[in-house]
Amino acid sequence: MQATLLKSPPRPTRLNGPGLSPRALPTPIIDAIERGYASHVASSLNGQILRYSERQSLLRAADRLHINRFRANLIIAMVQHERGEAPAPKARSSDVPRSRGASLSTASMLAAVMLVELLLITACWWQLARAN
Repeated sequence: MQATLLKSPPRPTRLNGPGLSPRALPTPIIDAIERGYASHVASSLNGQILRYSERQSLLRAADRLHINRFRANLIIAMVQHERGEAPAPKARSSDVPRSRGASLSTASMLAAVMLVELLLITACWWQLARAN
């Protein structure tokens, strides 16, 4: 009884047409088709970017091979991951910790603004004192 619980369920295949059941192809054949599709995906990748038009072309090829869309997208993602060329998400500026250099730069800008204001106030006071 325990051996039946450990068996993995058969993978569904999408076969359309009269007289075709989901179990029409043996698992080794399905695996071979998917390996061939993965090879096709790998040859279609160009650097880190998989263009939308190329992805659509790959999904149409998967449809012709009777690989469902979810599984095709999964194979594409697995191939990209295996090649290690998936782009890393860019960090937002709010996620980057402020460095000590950045805080000194802010302090120096504040000091410069205060110095300019002090000079303007002094010039205005000097003009008013001279006019009297």
